[in-house]
Amino acid sequence: MDNLIITLILFGAAILFLAILKTRDIFQLLQHDNFRKGWRKLVVLMSFFELGYFGMVYVIVGDHHQALPILTGVIFLMGSVFVFIVVSMGAKTCQLLKDSNEALEEQMKILKTRNDQLVQFNYATTHDLREPINTVLGCSTLLESDYLQVLDEDGQKLVQFTKKAAYRMSELVSALSEYLSIGLEFKREHVDVKNLVHEVIDSMNGSVSNSRATIEVGPMPDLNANKMELKRVFQNLIGNSIKYKRKNVAPQICVSAQKRKGNWLFAVKDNGIGISKKDIPRAFQLFRQLHSKDEYDGMGLGLSIARRVIELHGGQIWLESTVDEGTTFFFTLSEN
Repeated sequence: MDNLIITLILFGAAILFLAILKTRDIFQLLQHDNFRKGWRKLVVLMSFFELGYFGMVYVIVGDHHQALPILTGVIFLMGSVFVFIVVSMGAKTCQLLKDSNEALEEQMKILKTRNDQLVQFNYATTHDLREPINTVLGCSTLLESDYLQVLDEDGQKLVQFTKKAAYRMSELVSALSEYLSIGLEFKREHVDVKNLVHEVIDSMNGSVSNSRATIEVGPMPDLNANKMELKRVFQNLIGNSIKYKRKNVAPQICVSAQKRKGNWLFAVKDNGIGISKKDIPRAFQLFRQLHSKDEYDGMGLGLSIARRVIELHGGQIWLESTVDEGTTFFFTLSEN
């Protein structure tokens, strides 16, 4: 009988020892100081339990049965303290989770309010701002068609300047509306990225043919992402590689992806005019054009849109570039 009891006690001691080793993994996950202090107390108690187990073996083997009631009482008391600490830590964990959920709900309310404000602002830019712009554009067009001959040279230049500015403002409002609409209805779905990239290339067939561009697409993953928004990213990056080509040099573009620690690293590389080092920090700023407006048309919005889309997906985007050699845009997306 004593051998059976000793075997059971030693088996329990082995299990408790494994539990103590397991606490190291749990301890690394605990960020809250109170939890870390509480877990240290648990480890100490479990260590005393371990000694208690071997004490029981000593009592039985050494035939010190008179000490058995005292040792049993001590172990029982330690077990009670152990349960109390575990329950206390559980209560603290529940309270922390409750506080975290309340804070999360509050943040969600704030985000919903901001999103509603963004929708209203987007509506204002789309509708309310267009009315005065269209009025200026209509009046300048009317002046140009009916009264341009009556005006002197300075007057004619003023009318044409006003009309051009109104067109520019209309384009800016459209671009701003497009930027603000990103993420308003953000839903993820299964996306075959390789097919998506080829769809983008097919939609740009005219630009590709006119520039004599060659586009190489490497192996691509399937992702859980917003298909339409991700499509904008490749449209803007590939479009920029074609637009900012070197004179008399056909664009060579390579689109690639490689897996890195739970993320996919994408790259769009070209042999275009490149970006100077001093301009790289400003490349993703809203309405920031790094090259001459007379030579390259556009609103300076493409890279801002790409950055916003990638950040909505929880990724990052950056670039490396050398003037007259080319640019490589990198961005990351989670495989999940």
